[in-house]
Amino acid sequence: MINLRAELIELQKVFDEAISPEESNNNLDMKYSKISNIINSIQNILEPFLHHQQIYDNTVFLIGPTGVGKSTLLNYITGKDLYFRTYNDKPGIFPMDGEGIAYVGQGEGSTTIVPNIFRASTGDFQNISFIDCAGDFDSNGIIPEIINSKIKSIIAQNVKNAKILMVTSQDSISPSGSYGIIFKNGLEKSAQFLSDINYFKDSIGLIVSHAGRISNTNKTIESYLKSVSNNPQILKYKPAIENLIQHNRIATFSKYSDEIEENNLYTPPTWNLDQRNKIIDLIRNMTFKSIPKGLFNYSSSVEVREQMSIAFEIVKTKAASLLQYFCRASFT
Repeated sequence: MINLRAELIELQKVFDEAISPEESNNNLDMKYSKISNIINSIQNILEPFLHHQQIYDNTVFLIGPTGVGKSTLLNYITGKDLYFRTYNDKPGIFPMDGEGIAYVGQGEGSTTIVPNIFRASTGDFQNISFIDCAGDFDSNGIIPEIINSKIKSIIAQNVKNAKILMVTSQDSISPSGSYGIIFKNGLEKSAQFLSDINYFKDSIGLIVSHAGRISNTNKTIESYLKSVSNNPQILKYKPAIENLIQHNRIATFSKYSDEIEENNLYTPPTWNLDQRNKIIDLIRNMTFKSIPKGLFNYSSSVEVREQMSIAFEIVKTKAASLLQYFCRASFT
């Protein structure tokens, strides 16, 4: 996994060089060669996932932007204790070393590439697969994001029944999140992946992570979501948001206390001590939705589409120059 992450970061550097306007326009061959090598590398990375596919019957997807705590949440709801620790000068809550079922990033940016897949057979969930998807908007660039999305869509094609657990931070729906625009970007990416978000009407739940610890947090979150649903830029998703509020398919995952000390056990705030049970009940009470073949889509961000269009123009220009060369050669 570490080697794959390093490989993708290196591919991103090469891609940035290839599409850079500072790279000489006269160096078309070099640009084309770099992009061709990247395409071949992506195909090689995806090949094992295409040839070694598994069927997943009842599945819970954890989806949302990078950094919102999906892997932490998966450890938490499957019964792993979390402890406050600081890595690379960045504090957070983590499972005990060697006990986590999903790796939690230690301040190094996006870390999940291949989805963490946990098949629960005991405890609160029986014969259910949890798929902790790589975060949208990968902080290491569009090449890792493309790989993330492609692997997620490949795995999703083999899911028979699904529940969708969207995870977003409280800040993303608050005024500090541009009044929901940050949440909207994640929602759009999720809607692309789901193909028809309304099809999952009774099968979607929302976890608001990094939530406040004060007692009126739930009311604050509901107020934020109502404001977000009225934002003109988000009206397309107003029915989905209102459905979450109306049917109370929202749960919080509170941030750690400001008074917590290094290596101490994470606990929810006193008003939300049954936080884990509420999240589990939310998942249980959603309906498993039968998945028609081909329902799940590959999803991409605006940044991916913009940068890939630059790469496409380079490939197209190279193809045109080759065509001109062969035409001249044929008539001389």
